[in-house]
Amino acid sequence: DRYTRENYDHRRQWIVDRLKQLTDVFSIKLAGFSCMSNHYHIIVRIDRDQALQRSDEEVVERWCQLFNGEVIVYRLRSRELLSKAEQVVAKTVIDEWRKRLFDLSWFMRCLNEHIARLAN
Repeated sequence: DRYTRENYDHRRQWIVDRLKQLTDVFSIKLAGFSCMSNHYHIIVRIDRDQALQRSDEEVVERWCQLFNGEVIVYRLRSRELLSKAEQVVAKTVIDEWRKRLFDLSWFMRCLNEHIARLAN
């Protein structure tokens, strides 16, 4: 930084590390990226079909690598007996997570929010 004379190059590694984590979770593949001193560029390929073919269990496993899950989904995963209505709610939540796993906006949110929290 030319004003504070501090070096922030270590933040580039934050971006690289987070991109690696997110591409392991999302159905979004990184084709290329570039980190400059004050911004970055990424080129991605969204694999919607891959996300839609994932099992409910795999969707939950992937989503919970980044976020705390919903209690009803944890109950479903632990094989608790759920009522029909609870099963419908759990399935609705999982289907929403599945959509988010190929949503570029969610991918970018997970990248940018994480970096902002580290920086601040």
